Amino acid sequence: MADLKILVKNYWPLLFLIGIGALLRWFNLTQSMSFFYDQGRDALKALGIMRGKFVLVGPSADTSGLFMGPLWYYLLVPLYFIARGNPAIVLWLISFLDLATIPLFYIIGTRFLNKKTGLIAAFFWATGALPVAYARTLSNPGTTAFWTLLLVYALIRISDGRQFYLILAAVCQAVLFQLNAAGAFLLFPFTTVSLILIRPKKVNRKILLIAVLIFIASFLPQVLFEIRNSFRSLNLIAKIFLSSGTKGDFFRIVWLHGENLKFELAAYTFYGQYLLSLFITIIAAAIFLFRTREKKLYLLWFILPLVTFLFLYTRAESHPHYVLTWVPIAIISLAGLISYLWEKHWILVVPPLALFIYFNAVGLNQEIILKDHIAQPADPNRAGLGDQIRVLDDIYHDAGGGSFGYHTYNIVPYWEDDNWRYLFSWYGKGKYGYEPERRSGNPLYLIYEPDPYLPELKTKWLKDFRSPDKGPVVRVTNVGVYTIEKFDKRQIPVL
Repeated sequence: MADLKILVKNYWPLLFLIGIGALLRWFNLTQSMSFFYDQGRDALKALGIMRGKFVLVGPSADTSGLFMGPLWYYLLVPLYFIARGNPAIVLWLISFLDLATIPLFYIIGTRFLNKKTGLIAAFFWATGALPVAYARTLSNPGTTAFWTLLLVYALIRISDGRQFYLILAAVCQAVLFQLNAAGAFLLFPFTTVSLILIRPKKVNRKILLIAVLIFIASFLPQVLFEIRNSFRSLNLIAKIFLSSGTKGDFFRIVWLHGENLKFELAAYTFYGQYLLSLFITIIAAAIFLFRTREKKLYLLWFILPLVTFLFLYTRAESHPHYVLTWVPIAIISLAGLISYLWEKHWILVVPPLALFIYFNAVGLNQEIILKDHIAQPADPNRAGLGDQIRVLDDIYHDAGGGSFGYHTYNIVPYWEDDNWRYLFSWYGKGKYGYEPERRSGNPLYLIYEPDPYLPELKTKWLKDFRSPDKGPVVRVTNVGVYTIEKFDKRQIPVL
């Protein structure tokens, strides 16, 4: 009890931030969590592994034909088992890793500069719009910041002479390649160069060998997959990197990456304010570099992922999670700038913190995390798991215990229905004792949602779908953003 009192007394601001972070991440989670194609696919894969259908690769990457490692699926297996299939409980369990990111920001910010920097960085991550949104999304890149900060912590301890942390560094880098390959690729030069520069004069070869073997072994399932499939993914990777294109294409890609970086940086700092975020981050980095005790690690972490992203990553496309291995150092830099202003006079801290809170709570055109219920910023459809469960209840009640079928139109992508397949198999069968037919059946229920991206395609698809062979529409119901149309062949007169 005495130790607990000392902990609360010494770290109550950090514990308070963790509590605020937990509230934002868990509030209304069952109702509002997204459960779309990716989440349904992952749940079905985890269910298949439970039944003995083991896999060698994980989710598909953004480039068609490339795959992540299988760790994400195997991580989900025990979580879905504990949660008895409930995706909201699985997400709640995963979110503890993101909550652990908050004290990691405090630890590393304190080591790099001071306690104020650590607390401010922890505040940014606890309350930021996109960090909270990622923590409320069940996806493989969601824990990237946690593993990145844990890797940096391992590097710090290695620089202190604690060589055993080489194993932790190897594990973190391997996990990042499994869960967020693009982000891990951007971080890998930083990890490698840092280990070379901070290595002790006398390296423990046994520990080094164990670390290297762990890192190499993490790729064995994918290597086996490549052997079985004639090195399909490796050939595609080689094609991507070897087809460098013209000089104009190179500069176009660098420009596009710079634009993406600007937008993604703003998503984690002053939400929607791109030039402001970039300008303040540059100033913060310049000040931070001269004040930090970890100049080598700081400079390498800030520079090398950016160089890799701008000049070595050859695809023009990128997504916010690509730079999630770099974003933490930008946040720590911003925290260091505010700490510096705090030392001059506390009143100087008010404007940047007020701007951060305003843009993260109101945002650009009010496309922000606290709109309606907590969800991805600017998400056009406020569809949550709670609405989907209500859709299933509505259909099962209308079917009255009889057999039926279902078809769906989803916005990303419209032809995939893994989320509904899983929901009918988990919730529908668990509560009502049976599953419907998929894409056939009588009566047939069509489930669809608004499509802000391809409205013309949706209109044509629905027109084609409502063909006479499916019978007349005998019932239309709206549940949240979803519309349910019931087709009944039994209503067609027999001639």
